[in-house]
Amino acid sequence: MDVIVPLLLSSVLTGLLGTAVMVAALNLPLLWGKPTYDTLGTLGSLFTRRLDAQSRAIGAVLLSLGGVVFAAFYGWIALMFYTGTFGAPEYLILRDFPTTIDLFYPLVGLVGGFGQGMFAALILAFVVVDFHPIESQRSPFDLVQSFLVGNTVFGLVVMFFQHQLLQLLV
Repeated sequence: MDVIVPLLLSSVLTGLLGTAVMVAALNLPLLWGKPTYDTLGTLGSLFTRRLDAQSRAIGAVLLSLGGVVFAAFYGWIALMFYTGTFGAPEYLILRDFPTTIDLFYPLVGLVGGFGQGMFAALILAFVVVDFHPIESQRSPFDLVQSFLVGNTVFGLVVMFFQHQLLQLLV
């Protein structure tokens, strides 16, 4: 019971941070003039049936809520490794700081995020491609690519910061 509050606090912080970094990573191609898949607009337009600022705002809220929920799962896994419930190798760097930096956690997040992206992309590709109300948002390649990149970045960021925060809070 004494780890519930730290886990919830770290999940809210890392979920919002991970979601922000994920959206930023998905919009990186805009810097070199390439088009991007409008993940926020696609998500929000499922409810508004149009692609505009309101649908992007709804998409941002939904994606942030989902980010916090998934960060709680990542945090639970990080907590299991940190407390010794699961055995974990130590890839420690910078040992003399208030929190140790263990490269094992971002590596687990990278692999977990990629797996989460594959799973979500395979399921949602069929739903979005077949049933999305806006024709331009039905591109299966763009959807799968955005899910793989976004969830991989999300997993890496969330697991790294979950480990850092849980060391301070637990």
